[in-house]
Amino acid sequence: DVFTSPSSLSLVAGSTYLIEGRLYFLKTTAGTILWTNTFSSAPTLFIGESAQTAITGMAAATGATFTPLAVNYYAQGAASVASAATGSLTTAVNHCIFFRFTVTTNLACNWRLRATQSAGTITPLAGSYYTITEVYPSTGTFVA
Repeated sequence: DVFTSPSSLSLVAGSTYLIEGRLYFLKTTAGTILWTNTFSSAPTLFIGESAQTAITGMAAATGATFTPLAVNYYAQGAASVASAATGSLTTAVNHCIFFRFTVTTNLACNWRLRATQSAGTITPLAGSYYTITEVYPSTGTFVA
């Protein structure tokens, strides 16, 4: 689990949440990462997006540009929602992933963000955070 204190967030039954965060990390050995959102009970709906720095790491403060790795998520009734694996991330450089998810629960459950790596480890860095906000669902009628 990426965030270890606490490693999971408790979500109330029949609610909608906005989960946002940014994880700065050091990749200790070159290799891929598979980001997975896991739930102790499958939510009714999970949608979101994430963007991660390029495989070469964060752009220098000199204004260098890079192409981020972007992922969009949409899942109904899935207890585990994963991104595609990244390319092999460069060793010993800082990386960052930003994520924004909306979760609608059926039953009470816990959410965790997991990083499965092909090699080495990641070290979370200062400045990393996540926030969770309970939001009121729309009063409109939408097709499931």
